[in-house]
Amino acid sequence: MQIYDISTPLSKETSRYKGDPPFRLRYVSQVEKGAPFSLSSISMSSHTGTHVDAPSHFISGSPTVETLSLERLIGPAYVQNVGPMVIDSTALNSFQIPPNTRRLLIKTNTEFAKSHPGIGLTVDGAKWLLKNNVQLVGIDQLSIEPNNHNDYIVHTTLLKAGVVIVEGLALNHVPEGTYELYCLPLKIMGAEGAPARAILVDTKS
Repeated sequence: MQIYDISTPLSKETSRYKGDPPFRLRYVSQVEKGAPFSLSSISMSSHTGTHVDAPSHFISGSPTVETLSLERLIGPAYVQNVGPMVIDSTALNSFQIPPNTRRLLIKTNTEFAKSHPGIGLTVDGAKWLLKNNVQLVGIDQLSIEPNNHNDYIVHTTLLKAGVVIVEGLALNHVPEGTYELYCLPLKIMGAEGAPARAILVDTKS
């Protein structure tokens, strides 16, 4: 069995979506400075690093992150290596994605979308996911859709249909194939999203 950690490390160097506050770690007390224990405080956006989007991220009155089904966040997932490209239905049809894939992780082999504004899922690609009953989609980018798109139609199309979106994955070291996904967002009551620790388990190795 091999375990792949597909979570982006959090630090002050962690890239963030435009307008999001940076990650900050501040020690309130430290044993190195004579305190009886070390204690730190953390400040960041709920969409920093690897994170899960809840429907309320874009849709008023819709479910928040603590209500998301754990059954959708845990289970078989397929990692599809697409490379740096626009991901539409034509591209998705060209890949050998196994039938009945319910969790699809998109590997673009790029560090962050801000350096490649055309990379991401199109509305056409989002509709392909719905047609094929994909329940969770993840990507190794800051956003599921190209950051030169400001209408957020991809997000709303997926979230309205109940598809879980996971962004900020670290997939460069993961070969294409099928794995067991465990992606657990923090249980923050009333939040529109939350950081998550995500791993893939290859039970065949």
